[in-house]
Amino acid sequence: MVQALKSLGITATRNKLNSDQRNRLTQVLAEHFIVGIRQLEHGCCTGGDEMAALLGKDLGYRVVAHPPKNKAFFSQKSYDASDEHLPELDYLERNRMIVSRVNLLVAVPGTVEEVVRSGTWTTLRYARERRLTRIIIFPDGKLKYDTA
Repeated sequence: MVQALKSLGITATRNKLNSDQRNRLTQVLAEHFIVGIRQLEHGCCTGGDEMAALLGKDLGYRVVAHPPKNKAFFSQKSYDASDEHLPELDYLERNRMIVSRVNLLVAVPGTVEEVVRSGTWTTLRYARERRLTRIIIFPDGKLKYDTA
């Protein structure tokens, strides 16, 4: 029986990450690579997904793209940096697919407070329902380990 790779998923703001978020994301990805997580799955969008895919590739992760059907915020850079490309899905379906395939979800929202119509916050809520371990990197770079 082949054992699945330990993997982490990314859900992030489509806006460019600030330096606090980039630095913390780099730290989180490096620390988790060291402890044996080897695969990074992302939603192929501009902003945080793109940054995570590129950082993950540089750190040695096997990078998996979950491209959206709607190309409004599609990142060709993150797609090209990926080792595997899964079929295009609608945003919500794609986000649920990422959550279903990973051992840990790293979220980089654009706001401190939860937003109802935000893909990042919606994905976090879904991961919470699934009791998936979550790490949230807030805009000021502070971390929250969310395991409840």
